Amino acid sequence: MINEETLNNWQKTFGTRVKNFRKFRGYTQSELAKKAGLTKSYVGNIEQMKRPGISIDTLLKICIALNCYPNELIIE
Repeated sequence: MINEETLNNWQKTFGTRVKNFRKFRGYTQSELAKKAGLTKSYVGNIEQMKRPGISIDTLLKICIALNCYPNELIIE
């Protein structure tokens, strides 16, 4: 069963993983934002866990821009 603590952990993991994948690919936040069709501030908010609830569309845009699968950003 998913509880609030589990959800919070997934959100923190997601933000950290987006940042790590972005840096691994050699992208700035601006470059990732452009590739994903998002704003730099939106990407920054995701990485800093200030944007906890993103849509599946946004998740997929980020995955396409980072060339990864959704589970790679959610599960450690």
